[in-house]
Amino acid sequence: MPRNDTRPSPARLATILSRQDPPAWGSDYLPGQLGTKEEAPDASRPGTFTCAELGRDVHYMGTPERAAQLVGFYSGMAKELHEGRMIPRTPTPGPLTNYKPAIGQPVLGFSGTIEVADRLGCLKWHPTVKVPDKEGSGKQKTVAYPLLGDLLWFFHTGDGIRAVNWTVKDVPEAFDRPFAGQWPQKPVTAEDVDAASARSLIEAEAYQEVDIPTVKVTLEEIPKTLRNNLLALYKPVPHACRLDPGLRKDFIDEVRVRTQQGGRPLDVMLHHLRQYGWTMTDYHMALLRAIWTRELKVDLTRAVCVDAPLQPERKTVIEMFPNWFSPKL
Repeated sequence: MPRNDTRPSPARLATILSRQDPPAWGSDYLPGQLGTKEEAPDASRPGTFTCAELGRDVHYMGTPERAAQLVGFYSGMAKELHEGRMIPRTPTPGPLTNYKPAIGQPVLGFSGTIEVADRLGCLKWHPTVKVPDKEGSGKQKTVAYPLLGDLLWFFHTGDGIRAVNWTVKDVPEAFDRPFAGQWPQKPVTAEDVDAASARSLIEAEAYQEVDIPTVKVTLEEIPKTLRNNLLALYKPVPHACRLDPGLRKDFIDEVRVRTQQGGRPLDVMLHHLRQYGWTMTDYHMALLRAIWTRELKVDLTRAVCVDAPLQPERKTVIEMFPNWFSPKL
């Protein structure tokens, strides 16, 4: 028997609607599906991390989503993220409607996934669930069950706010097969494949009608060293820097100069430790935070080690993945 049944049910429908009808913003946002063992599919590796930028825990369903989230936040463009956001089933205002930084921008409305599925000839594949028709009647009715997206970003550009929908997998071929989310796994049927394909079509079309492009993002495209560096760099971000602000600035400035000269951060850390005290951990955390905030621009496709020279940045993540941040509809 599966440990966690993630199939549509009246209880899960009520939970999603309580969180997402309508969705909140900033620290109050709560995804339709949490990155917990209780809510995530068995075959996933869910989790959360404290996001300083949003002031809340960000949820992910596995390593691919976590890596994609870190790339998005490191870009500096992402000021808001709605992971696990419900795609409206019926006519609803577009996602930018209640986003304060986007006030004044033109906003299109959703027609809803039911209408989109019907228009695409995919209505039979739209998920449904049976719920009580009327309290105490004993009868049931069938209603549409909401689709949840992976990562809906709100990127701040020089021209305003741009929303982009990232759908995330581990490898490109995973987009053509259904997610094996139950244990024990059952053989994948042609019907399963058709249902997964229809779900992707409905999602992309629903967002396209509100001028939000959908981008396929894979873990395979993100270099492993970049993933590991971003994860290590982000860990100290939610914690306050203990160094005196002036000392911290002098330390980072000297690391920047030494980096350009091919020197090691460790030598700067030891010098400041002997001269001003504090601890090696304090200097290490300040260094990692400065790299994350791009105060120090470092090549993150190479290992970041304090006992080896840092390499200057060759490409930003925006330049590495241009279609992720500025895709065409």
